[in-house]
This record gives sequence, structure tokens and C-alpha cells, in this order.
Amino acid sequence: MNRTNTRQKYNINIHIEELVLDGFPVSDQNRITAALQQELHRLLGQGELPVMLRRDGSVVRLDGGTVRLESGATPETMGKQVAQSLYGGLQR
Repeated sequence: MNRTNTRQKYNINIHIEELVLDGFPVSDQNRITAALQQELHRLLGQGELPVMLRRDGSVVRLDGGTVRLESGATPETMGKQVAQSLYGGLQR
């Protein structure tokens, strides 16, 4: 049996109006934000469109839940964990 790739491609635009990172140095905030963007891009590009986006294609507010950051985590790890939490919120 010959199977073809039937995965549909989507054009997804994400606008995060506000990302509050109180208590982090500005240099870390920029690295956290960059890592968050990169991880969201990776997660959204790897498979099916998340459940919440399949409904009507837009999300006004997203609760990503609680992210528990380990002491000494790098800004890149923090951004990645926040992105994974947000992506999880899209799956609910």
C-alpha cells in the first residue's frame, strides 16, 4: 500500500499582547522570549493543529497553567517550558 502525506499545512500567526517577566534581568527576558517563540514555532509545526485552533481558528485568551521553573534554569529552558505550557493549553 502506497501512502501519501495528507498532512495539511496551515499559516498560523501568533500575537502575544503581553508577556510579563517580572524579576528577571532584561538580558534574560530577551532570551526567554526568543526561546519561547522558537519552541512555539517548533511545537506548532510538528503535527496536527491543536484542538483549540481547530474550533474557530482564534484564541482570545489562553491559560497555560502553572509553570514550575527549577532553580538555576537557563533563560532558554524557561522560555521552552513556558511555550510547552502554552501549547498544552491549546490542546485542552
